[in-house]
Amino acid sequence: MKRLYEVAKELNLSSKALMKLLNKLGHKIVSSTAFLTDGIIEECKKGMQTQKDAVKSEEKAKQTIRAHAYRPQPIINAAKKQKDKIITERRVRETIKKIEMGERPKKYRAKEDALQENTLTNKIQISTNTPVKDLAQLLGENPISLITKCIEMGLLVTINQRIDFDTAATIAAEYGYEAELIPTYVEEEKKIEENTPRDPIVTIMGHVDHGKTTLLDYISHNNVAETEAGKITQHIGAYRVKIGEKHITFIDTPGHKAFTAMRVRGAKITDIVILIIAADDGVMPQTVEAINHARDANVPIIVAVNKIDLPSVIPGKVELQLLEHKIVTEKYGGETLCCYISAGTGEGVQELLEAILVQAELLELKTTLDIPARGTIIETKLDKGKGPVATAIVTHGILKVGQPLIAGNASGKIRALYDEWGKHKSKAHPSEPVQIGGFDELPETGDTFTVVKDERLAREISKERKTAQKNISDKSTKPITLEQLQKELKTGEINELKLIIKADVAGSAEAIADALEHITEEEAKIRILHKGVGEINESDILLAATSKAIVIGFNVKENNNATQLSKEKGIEIRTYSIIYEVLEDIQLALKGLLPAKFEEVQLGRAEVKQVFKITDVGFIAGCYVLQGKIVRGAKVRVIREKNIVYEGRIESLKRIKDSVKEVETGIECGIGVNFKCVANDIIEAFEIKEIPR
Repeated sequence: MKRLYEVAKELNLSSKALMKLLNKLGHKIVSSTAFLTDGIIEECKKGMQTQKDAVKSEEKAKQTIRAHAYRPQPIINAAKKQKDKIITERRVRETIKKIEMGERPKKYRAKEDALQENTLTNKIQISTNTPVKDLAQLLGENPISLITKCIEMGLLVTINQRIDFDTAATIAAEYGYEAELIPTYVEEEKKIEENTPRDPIVTIMGHVDHGKTTLLDYISHNNVAETEAGKITQHIGAYRVKIGEKHITFIDTPGHKAFTAMRVRGAKITDIVILIIAADDGVMPQTVEAINHARDANVPIIVAVNKIDLPSVIPGKVELQLLEHKIVTEKYGGETLCCYISAGTGEGVQELLEAILVQAELLELKTTLDIPARGTIIETKLDKGKGPVATAIVTHGILKVGQPLIAGNASGKIRALYDEWGKHKSKAHPSEPVQIGGFDELPETGDTFTVVKDERLAREISKERKTAQKNISDKSTKPITLEQLQKELKTGEINELKLIIKADVAGSAEAIADALEHITEEEAKIRILHKGVGEINESDILLAATSKAIVIGFNVKENNNATQLSKEKGIEIRTYSIIYEVLEDIQLALKGLLPAKFEEVQLGRAEVKQVFKITDVGFIAGCYVLQGKIVRGAKVRVIREKNIVYEGRIESLKRIKDSVKEVETGIECGIGVNFKCVANDIIEAFEIKEIPR
């Protein structure tokens, strides 16, 4: 007997395809870990052969039809023809230019050849921050011309000033070039051919006190929890465990906070998520958050129902609760593996480890050892004796002491490597957790590290990334506050107020959210990103930072870590104890979010009777005010035969020879506008007024 996924591998099929074939043959199998008898395996092979024969017959029939079918002449690609025409025209222009200017000195020929190649392909490669001078050289234009273009775009730049990629690409497009971003050092590497199997990297997630670290203690046979303050994990730990002849790397996180932080920075290091749920508590708020984050990261989940040794446990309760969150276990016909364990006694832990290895087999995890080592930073700290130290997991290549490397904006040379227990190592292989010492500054969680050829290159890359980050941060919009909303509105960029609500009880959070949703306007809306119970924590601040939201606390305060993080990220936290104060503040802010409303107010109408030409002044329209009043400096439009022929302002207004501010109905006057009127034109004076919302 063999498991289904093993048979699928032998037949060069996916597990799903094999299950589909078995269902057609009348065998109802829903799990990739199910055992198949020798008879069923033989039946599968015969079924596959039958399908192959049918496909061959069908293909042979198609070939016969194609052999006797009419073969039309190939059609010339119009787009290719047009492209060839453009290239030919460019070559002609370049030749004429050479004839007119003469041959350039030899030292310029290499640059001209590069420019010629760029011109013919109609593409140029530029970095994230390109000096105006270099861009002009690539385009074959005068730098002054590019500076003029920048000024027209509202940018005051100098010849040596760097401009961002979007601006450079826009300018290049105006000169008929398509700009391509020069890849970073990591992206410059040739496409990785992953041909070496690697061990799985597993993240354990779940609600507080559901047994994440206790489970890891049992697996690693080390009492990690006893070393933590209050026996609760306060930092990320990465541990490598040997199971038979294979290894599994476990990442233990405090709830889902670190997982969120890494995903915010684009890190997707986890292969499998172990969702641990206490059998007595069931699915809790942080359990739901962990499910959502794992699902967003497109990572397979294995459910571990813990504390099954407790007498109050109801069998099957957790799996039923998970159905509400679209997690369907094998018991109910789904593909999610589920194991019942006791992290304290070790019951069921071996089955969980086997399930991890089965899931890893299905994923067919591979890496390569033939490229410079790279991986992901999962935690950093400043050690008094070692300096900046980063905990990382190697994903490709072999990391060795003495190698120069770059991680985000930080660079350095590896002075020492340590395992998860602080012991010295000389090298680290893929999927191994390792602590790296030797950075010039602390990298950030989620940064990708890469080994480079020398320290000088590492410093250059670091400098370039810092420059790019500075330009981005200078342009980026800071997280909003209620006071800043009025200023932001005038630009018309904000029409939605995003909120995160935390309250002391669920009823209050629901009541506030419901009341706020009722005051939403059509043009400007309130969007509640998250509502929950308990103190404001780091996870709330991270979510607010990435979505530019405001955090509202009702009868709760923020913890110390959240306070510090909110100051770093510029997030506003507002706390209240009376519901109507929350509604009042948000309603005032929402009114400010509505775009300003303007309407036209007509002041008066005058008919042109005669037009006079006055030296050094121009044409003056002699008019008779039909209704309302004509006001000097007001906006006007000139109507001729029911058509608007001019819009502008009244530049001068006279009564006989005197300048006046306004002229009432029934009075003649002279109106000066920057337009030559004719007799019988109608001049309408109006103003635009802002209507308070």
